[in-house]
Amino acid sequence: MTPHRDGQAGTFILDRRCGKLGRLKIASGTRDAAEFAALNGMVTKLKRDRRWDLLGLLFAPAPDQRPAVAPLELFDAIYHGAVGALPTPEELRPLDRMVEHWLPTADVAPRTRTDYRQRLVFPAGMTLAALPAFLQAQREEAVRSGKRQTFNNLIGAVRSFLRDTVGRDHRVAKALPRQLTVTHRPGNPQEPEQIRALALRIPYPDELWALCLTGMRKGEYWGEWDLLSDRVSVGGTKTPDAHRVLPLVYRIARPRIAYSTFYKALVRDSDGALNVHDLRKTAQRWWEDAGVPDWRISFYAGHAHWRRDVDLKLKTIYRKPRELGRLLEEDAERMRAWLGDPPTPGLRVASA
Repeated sequence: MTPHRDGQAGTFILDRRCGKLGRLKIASGTRDAAEFAALNGMVTKLKRDRRWDLLGLLFAPAPDQRPAVAPLELFDAIYHGAVGALPTPEELRPLDRMVEHWLPTADVAPRTRTDYRQRLVFPAGMTLAALPAFLQAQREEAVRSGKRQTFNNLIGAVRSFLRDTVGRDHRVAKALPRQLTVTHRPGNPQEPEQIRALALRIPYPDELWALCLTGMRKGEYWGEWDLLSDRVSVGGTKTPDAHRVLPLVYRIARPRIAYSTFYKALVRDSDGALNVHDLRKTAQRWWEDAGVPDWRISFYAGHAHWRRDVDLKLKTIYRKPRELGRLLEEDAERMRAWLGDPPTPGLRVASA
């Protein structure tokens, strides 16, 4: 093939028929006739070997976009045995389509699905391979703007998406930038002495202690849960299978007032330092300080990542009810020893 240039300008043009992929017409990136001949030979060999996956990298995903790999990049990768570093067809899929396909079937609560739909918005035509670089730019912008938690929420949504679509071990998932450090407000979490003092001021000390001793989310405490002889059974709100059990440290009260009423009292009587989610963080810190193992804290809190870390261990325990009961009592005793006598006021209303 005689090399040619459009209008005698630019680099030589690769103009070939590539089987089922169609016609390839692309600037080669070189004006050297020998180098162009090598590129042409590469295309011929890839066609003969039916390596449509590699040839496909030279085709632009849309008329107004560039191909994922330039001809010289593909040639160098093949020559140096670095084909594994090239984007795969999966990584060249448009992100917006992948997200739209995943969201309706994602194992998350409707509220979480709505949140993810708002967060997982990417530039038109952006591919999976471009995700790490895009998020790194978002991270740098979050540092400049101070919107660190917003970026962390985006990373959390992306990790859920990648976990369900390509897996946690995929190289794109491993290339994601780290979350940013967020300095929490002074009220998060609280020490037992602070909660005891607040219980003397707030008109709803029973609800205050119930949240601090269980770490339940607002939708869980003002929702479905049962008090058994040795545990608290929580229905959960994040996913359909979010049910879990918690150690019964002391008998706790069911909410006597609406969430909004308790929230307003909590903010008012803590001088604006606390919200209800702070009490959940407080419970997790108390479990940690009392010596409860990390994997059990994740389970008691209903964190999504506990499934990855301890799924097999928990399945084994659930097949042995006595073993689960022993662990719950063990952790409840840890908390009682660390916390001291039952809080007063705060546990005057026993659950039915």
